[in-house]
Amino acid sequence: MNNPADFRSVYLQQQVANANPLQQLLMLLDGIMKFVSRARECINVGDIQERHNNTRRAMDIVAHLMGMIDVTSGGEPAVRLRRIYGYIMRRLSDIDFKNDPAICDEVMGHLTTMRNAWASMNPVNPQPQQAALPPKPDASAAPMDSAIKRNAVA
Repeated sequence: MNNPADFRSVYLQQQVANANPLQQLLMLLDGIMKFVSRARECINVGDIQERHNNTRRAMDIVAHLMGMIDVTSGGEPAVRLRRIYGYIMRRLSDIDFKNDPAICDEVMGHLTTMRNAWASMNPVNPQPQQAALPPKPDASAAPMDSAIKRNAVA
């Protein structure tokens, strides 16, 4: 494993394996945003094939997220989330058909809003604290944890 790409791949696999479902969801949203940003750059330089490749990769992630939603047990919030992902999927398709960077900007705005909302629920503090006892489990947190698991990669 002397290739730097191999080290990055192992590191990424470890990051995903050690992340909780919410962190994994945030990673997927980051991935979509990365590919939409790259698609916008490709539009600006006229690289149609790479624009297409990047929108396809973003669409693959959105399709994966849509497939993770359990509308039967998730109720109305799951139905609404599925509609949001469906809209994003249509707009990603529009990027390919219209070759318009403004659509990329629109999609990035929606994704940023969604990512910020999910990130605000992240219980992990990015700054390490002094040794402290973990909080006692809260029974009211269980429904949220199960909703997150339904909408994230487990």
